[in-house]
Amino acid sequence: FEVLDPEALEVRCHSSPNGCGEGPAYVAIWTTTPWTLPANLAVCLHPAFDYVAYPAKGRLRIVARGLVESFLAAIGEPEFDDAKVVARWKGKDLEGLSYHHPLADKICPVVLGEHVTLEAGTGCVHTAPGHGAEDFYIGQKYGLETFNPVADDGTFIPDEVGQWPHHYVCKACGTGLKYTDGKHL
Repeated sequence: FEVLDPEALEVRCHSSPNGCGEGPAYVAIWTTTPWTLPANLAVCLHPAFDYVAYPAKGRLRIVARGLVESFLAAIGEPEFDDAKVVARWKGKDLEGLSYHHPLADKICPVVLGEHVTLEAGTGCVHTAPGHGAEDFYIGQKYGLETFNPVADDGTFIPDEVGQWPHHYVCKACGTGLKYTDGKHL
């Protein structure tokens, strides 16, 4: 998810040994429920975790430091090299940054939550307050809408998710991944 204000990102750095680089930075989320991506309203980081900006797949990716190695392996990138770290932050320093939603024309915030772990993924949790208890509680804390664009029959609501009207959520997942290719990711 593309961070919208690179200057705000740089100001919050604890360390940027190589400068903050050129071009946009992206918060790398990982989800096991891609059908909830249209309902994404925030990305949640753990306030105490270390996060780094690291080049991967031609883009600068923000990932929890404790998960960089597994993230790189999962996307087929070479092994981690600390010399390539562009910037470092604590999660709490990134609270309030904004990113561009990859599937909708909206701006969403980076928020904080203690439920974020270093067990798997990127340490950057896609947050959809209309889907799941932890997401709901974070949404309440940050005043986010409880948005659920899924109808009772398991299809996306056309007025809410224009690119997949009436598609069953599980069938739309593959389409959604193709749709996002190259869009703010």
